[in-house]
Amino acid sequence: MDYYRPETYRAQDSIGYLMHRATHAVRGRIEAKLAAFELSFHQWLSLLWIRDGVADTASDIAKCTNIDPGALARMLENLETRGWVARERSKLDRRVVALSLTEAGSAGLVMSMPTVLEELNLALGSFSHEEVDQLTFLLRKLLAHQQTLATQSLGTPS
Repeated sequence: MDYYRPETYRAQDSIGYLMHRATHAVRGRIEAKLAAFELSFHQWLSLLWIRDGVADTASDIAKCTNIDPGALARMLENLETRGWVARERSKLDRRVVALSLTEAGSAGLVMSMPTVLEELNLALGSFSHEEVDQLTFLLRKLLAHQQTLATQSLGTPS
């Protein structure tokens, strides 16, 4: 069943539009608060993803953020200069440079975490716990389906 149809489709009702607007609004508030820690939102996310094993290379971070390679390199250099991130060339593949958090990076992440979580909790303030669980479940389902579609399209000859 197709949910959207050309004759009734409106941008304001599109999940893409709504997700973009919601993300932009929440991210803007978090970005403003992270300025107190001299961190951008992407820097903070990168620290979190490195800590949680979501990303351990610049390439991983680039895939998750859609930041252009030059800006990403500058961002990581900044975090490295501050002593928050360490880079180490892989012994197995010299082309791969692994990222890790330093003690200072972990401390900065821990220090800024309450501020970010406060903004996320404010953003979800009108939701019940059950609604947040349902939203999380549905977004994971959407992402899993997108991954399935991406995998299928890779196997399909052009």
